[in-house]
Amino acid sequence: MSLPSIIIGILLSAVAIGIGVSYFGDTYSEGSAMAAASTLASQGQQINEAADTFAAKNSGAQPTGMTDLTTDSEYLSSDPSTGIDNVTWTYGSIGTGSVMVALTTDGVPDAVCTKAMENAGFATDVAAGDIPADADAALTSGELYGCYAGTTDNFFFAR
Repeated sequence: MSLPSIIIGILLSAVAIGIGVSYFGDTYSEGSAMAAASTLASQGQQINEAADTFAAKNSGAQPTGMTDLTTDSEYLSSDPSTGIDNVTWTYGSIGTGSVMVALTTDGVPDAVCTKAMENAGFATDVAAGDIPADADAALTSGELYGCYAGTTDNFFFAR
């Protein structure tokens, strides 16, 4: 083999590797967002079921927070881990109608919220600009879970 053939071969290999990393990197990121959205939806449902059980055992009184649900592991064995840095669950009301929901702290990335909204049936091909600006706007869609804009990222809620 001649030197120019070797150089061309190396350049073509580098281009092929670059294309593969670009393609599979996007696929991995999309898969990670889908997994995080599914995890949040499942955890939110579990928290709401625990809250319903709490209310049934306490004459209709709603839990005041996650500690009501995790104390003595009666309703939940522990606070579910969201898998997203600095994002934890709480239980409280959102919107002007004070709808009781399982709610994460502010910090859910746009990619996770758009996947969650697609999964919930909000729409297909949801873009970051489609994330509702506040809780009331998010609640009008009627979905069981979704997101609304926060200060830095987004809140995820499940009802």
